[in-house]
Amino acid sequence: MPEVKKRNRKSSRRRPPGLDGRLAQALSHPTRTQIIAILSDRVASPSELSKMMGAELSSVSYHTRELLKLGCIEVVDKEQVRGATKTRYRGTTRMLLGTKEWERLSKETRVGISINALNEVIERATSAVEAGTFDRRTDRALITVKLDADDEAWGRIQQIVNDAYERISEVEAEMVNRSAEGADTVRMTVSLLAYESPLES
Repeated sequence: MPEVKKRNRKSSRRRPPGLDGRLAQALSHPTRTQIIAILSDRVASPSELSKMMGAELSSVSYHTRELLKLGCIEVVDKEQVRGATKTRYRGTTRMLLGTKEWERLSKETRVGISINALNEVIERATSAVEAGTFDRRTDRALITVKLDADDEAWGRIQQIVNDAYERISEVEAEMVNRSAEGADTVRMTVSLLAYESPLES
């Protein structure tokens, strides 16, 4: 397998001008949403993505090229395999949209993106439970808070969630340096959710 060069995650998380708009365009299609979700976590080729997603290779290849044009993914390496070129990609950004860009999407698109994102959260948690890793560490977190929030409380809590995301990203960037020095690591997933609940729940 070709060597994958390590990237500076801290710099790769900086959002270049216009990224929100391009990301919104990319996430307007469910196949692209799924591709970005996978490539934000690992390196893969279209053929590997096709197998993971259970989708047609031609469709996955097309949407991968479109994501590359939008700057949401990048080429990691190329390898000659049985006379063909195997290209592997990785995500260049996380699926995080600002409120203004989110508001510009249709309700159908927002719902589709939310469903895909929630499916990923559920699938990751389920896999961890089934593999016995979810409760392996006694300091794992599983927190649910339900409250009645006015507009001020809603805004403050959303800001807390956004601040937590930024702080987690900073810790992740620092960890890259320690990993380069040989620090032991475990795979960790963090999901931050803050949403309006139906009245009966």
